[in-house]
Amino acid sequence: MAGADLRLLVEEQAALKRVAVTVATETAAERVFDVVTEEVARLVGADAANLVCFGPGPGEGLIVGKWSEPGVQIPGAGTIIRIEPGAALDEVARTGKPVRMATDDPRVPAELHERLVALGVTSLVAAPIVVSGKIWGALVVSVTRDLSFAANVEERLGQFAGLVAVSIANAQAREELAALADEQAALSRVAVAVATEERPERLFSVVSEEIGRLFGADAGATVRYVDNRDEAVIVGAWQRDGEFDPPLGVPLPFQGGAIARVAQTGRTARIDLETEPSELQERMLDAHVSSGVAAPIVVSGRLWGATSISNGGDHGRFPPGVEERLEKFTSLVAVALANAEAREQLTASRARIVQAGDAERRRLERNLHDGAQQRLVSLSLQLRIAESQLAEDPAAAAALIAEASDELALGLEELRELARGLHPAILTDHGLMPAVEALATRATIPVDVNGLPPERLAEPIEAAAFYVVSEALANVAKYAAASHARVDLVRDDGLLVVEVADDGVGGANADGGTGLRGLADRVEALGGRLRVSSERGRGTTVRAELPLQAAG
Repeated sequence: MAGADLRLLVEEQAALKRVAVTVATETAAERVFDVVTEEVARLVGADAANLVCFGPGPGEGLIVGKWSEPGVQIPGAGTIIRIEPGAALDEVARTGKPVRMATDDPRVPAELHERLVALGVTSLVAAPIVVSGKIWGALVVSVTRDLSFAANVEERLGQFAGLVAVSIANAQAREELAALADEQAALSRVAVAVATEERPERLFSVVSEEIGRLFGADAGATVRYVDNRDEAVIVGAWQRDGEFDPPLGVPLPFQGGAIARVAQTGRTARIDLETEPSELQERMLDAHVSSGVAAPIVVSGRLWGATSISNGGDHGRFPPGVEERLEKFTSLVAVALANAEAREQLTASRARIVQAGDAERRRLERNLHDGAQQRLVSLSLQLRIAESQLAEDPAAAAALIAEASDELALGLEELRELARGLHPAILTDHGLMPAVEALATRATIPVDVNGLPPERLAEPIEAAAFYVVSEALANVAKYAAASHARVDLVRDDGLLVVEVADDGVGGANADGGTGLRGLADRVEALGGRLRVSSERGRGTTVRAELPLQAAG
C-alpha cells in the first residue's frame, strides 16, 4: 500500500472514530450533524457538505447540518429546499443509492443547473441515510473548483451516513421514550380528573389543555354535537396564546373540517392544508389552521362529541400516529361522561322513587278516607240506631243490622281491592302464570299470552314481570286504540324476557309519563333493561329483560 493511501486510510479511520464517539456521547442530533458534515467534507476534500432530511412536504428537503470553507455560500441549517425531479437528492430518494453529478452533466435539470452555477458548485456526491429501513435523507458533499471526487467517495460517504443513521435512530428512540413518558403522565392526570371530578365541565377544560400541550398544538378543544343538527357546541377549550375563540357554549355550524367528519363517520379524522379541497383550504386559511385532528367521544353506544387539536402555520402538520394517541384521551372522557350520566340517572331515579312513594301514600290515604273509612263511620251509626231500637222495634233493628252487614261486606271488599293494588294476592299465592292470565282476562281487548313459565320464579322477578304486563296493558286500554295485544314471556340465556305488543296507534314515549319511567326504575333496580318501541301507526312494544341470576 502506497504511503499516501495509508495516510488517507488512517485519516479516514480517525474521522470515523471521532464521529462514532460523538454519536455515542451527544444527546443532541444537531451537534452530531455539524460534526459529520465537517469531518466528511475535510476527509474527501470537499468545499461544502450538507445533511438533508427528506420532507416535510412532497418534493422538499430540510437542511439539518452544514459545513463549508470560508467564502463558500450554501443554505444554512433550517432551510427548506425544493428537490427538483432528476436532481441528485431526487435520485437518492427514489433509488436509495449514492449519486454523483457534475454541473455540466446533461441529466441535471435546468433550474437546478442555474442554482448550482450561482453557488459555484462544479461537482457533488449524495449518499442515502437509512433509518429503521426507510430513507431518511442524504449526506451531500460538493466542490466549487475544477475538481472531481475520488472514485470510492460514495463508499466512504456511506460509512459516515451509517453513523449518522445510528445517531438519528438513538435520538428518535430518546424522543419516543420522552414522548411516551409525557403521554403516560398526561393520561394519568386525566384519569385522576375523571375519577375525582363530579362536574364534566371542569374535566373538558383539563382534557383540552392536556391534549393541546402533549401534541404541541396551538389549540385543543372538546365539543358536544347538537342532536339532529349539523352543529357542535364547544364545552372545553385551551389555546397556547391568548383566549380561545369562539367562547364556550356557542353552537357552531359544521364547516367540513375534522370535527364535521367525525360526526359523519363516527371515526377519527384529520385535515392537512395541502391535501384538502380548495374550498376547505380557504376556510382553514381564514381560521389560521394548517392541520387538525379530531377523535370521537362515544358514550353508551352513541356519538356524544369529539376532542380536537389544531395547528397554525408556524407549527405545520401533525406527525403520523397522532390520531391513535388522541383516541386514548377520548376514551377517558367517554368514561367520565358515562360516570356522570350514571350519577344523574341514579339521582333522578331516587327522586322518582321518593315521589312515587309519596304519591302512593297519598292515594292510599285518599282511598281509605273516601271509601272504607266512610263505610265504617256509616256502619257505626247504623249499629247505634239499631241498638236504640232493639227493645222498642226489633224488626226495624234487625233490618238495620242487615244493612250494616252489607256495608261491612262492601268495606271488606274495598279493603281487599286496596290490598290487591299494593301487591296482588294471586301473584303471591299462585305465581306469575295465573296472575298474568288474570290480567289478560280482565283486559278490554283480546290478549294472547304465550310462554308463561309454570314454575315459580324469584319474588322480585315475578313482581317486576307482573307490573310490566299490568302497566303495558293499562296503557293499551287508555291510549293505544288497539284491537289486539300479545304478551310473551321467554327464558333466554339467563334472562326472563317479557314483551307486550299491541297493534294500536303507537307514538308512546318512555320518558313522557310516570308509569313507564317507574317500570324502567323497577327493572333497572334488578340489573335489567326496559325498552319501548313505538313508531307512529305501527303499534307499541314494551320489552323488559330481567336477569334471573341477579334476583336469586
